Amino acid sequence: GADDYVTKPFVARELVSALRAALDKRGRFATEAAQQLDQFRYTLTLALPHEFRTPLDVIFGYAEVLTDEARDRCDETLDAVALGIRNAARQLHRITENFVLWTQLAALQPRGDLCSLLASDEPVAFDLLAGTAARERAAQVNRSADLVCDIEPAPAYVRRDFLRKITVELVDNAFKFSPAGSMVRVATSCRGGRTLLTITDRGCGIPQDLTVSETDVTNLAPCEQGVGLGLAIVRRVVALAGGHLSIHAPAGGGTTIVVSLPAAQPAGGGFAQ
Repeated sequence: GADDYVTKPFVARELVSALRAALDKRGRFATEAAQQLDQFRYTLTLALPHEFRTPLDVIFGYAEVLTDEARDRCDETLDAVALGIRNAARQLHRITENFVLWTQLAALQPRGDLCSLLASDEPVAFDLLAGTAARERAAQVNRSADLVCDIEPAPAYVRRDFLRKITVELVDNAFKFSPAGSMVRVATSCRGGRTLLTITDRGCGIPQDLTVSETDVTNLAPCEQGVGLGLAIVRRVVALAGGHLSIHAPAGGGTTIVVSLPAAQPAGGGFAQ
């Protein structure tokens, strides 16, 4: 298993040369291994969406069949079963989408594709998008009466789907960590060349272990896994878009999350790596 050898008595220059050659060889192996891992991650992101989504589509389809059958029979028990299947599939679908997106963000970074992935050539009305996404999510969790939208014009040069993802994840967290009947406020504004999205709730506050690191999404309780990954994605997207995210969760309860993004297009039309 030896890579090289020197004979005794050795000359210092020869020993140093042999060590440098061994270290260079080790460095080449490490570089090749990293490149292979990056390629594997990239390939994985192409395969995972199809592998996950196809069986979920089948589950959704059969749930709809059960729902129609329950309505025809006026069978409340069967309708409840179909609803449970559909809700579980919807939750799994969201977790799957988050996992795939997180994998893509991690895999595309070494390939230098993040600028084209996130940037928008035209300004997007973050205010209109955030208001619509927040209302839709509130309706889905039966919290429309709790939602207050304070919307001012707020342009952003980030793709619409990523802006929507930011809003949905943060609004969902606000509803999840606050009791029904308490207010959740979604506000947008533009101040000092920055576009701001502010989401405030009056709940128990996001657990501190979810506010520490954008990459620490392990060791979460089962009921919090979706929240941890969703918040990690939001942190990552905001950072890559040249913005920052702040979380204020005082001991007395309630949480305020502020997302700040550049209101003007970055020089060169892309984000800094």
